[in-house]
Amino acid sequence: MQIPLAVDPNDYRWQLLKEILKIFEMRKTKKIIAKFTSPIKTAINCLKVVITSMFFSTRISHVVDELERRSELREFLGVEEVPKTACIFSFLSRFNLNSFTAMILRILNSVTRRRQRNTRLIVDCILVLTSTGSGNL
Repeated sequence: MQIPLAVDPNDYRWQLLKEILKIFEMRKTKKIIAKFTSPIKTAINCLKVVITSMFFSTRISHVVDELERRSELREFLGVEEVPKTACIFSFLSRFNLNSFTAMILRILNSVTRRRQRNTRLIVDCILVLTSTGSGNL
């Protein structure tokens, strides 16, 4: 049995998720996503579902089911049209590991301060790989 995704604005996890999801409403983020895939609105909805799934360590299909059932969750995530699970997996399958990592790194670089020269940023994509059911994006 999966945990219900009931939005609690006082819970620190929901507050952190809200801050993370704000990034997808920024114009520069939308421009970056548009360079890698289209349509943008569908891509952003899929990414929001995937991030929520990773954030709460649950299946993508569970997040989609909860979005269909709970209007407050749809409002919180800013998802007007709930994508189907097959649509999300189809979206993820368009990427290989390098292109997905490149998109995420560009988004991160656009919203964070510049790092010092010769420093590295490590991005853990293990949950994305395991939630798709294969090691190949």
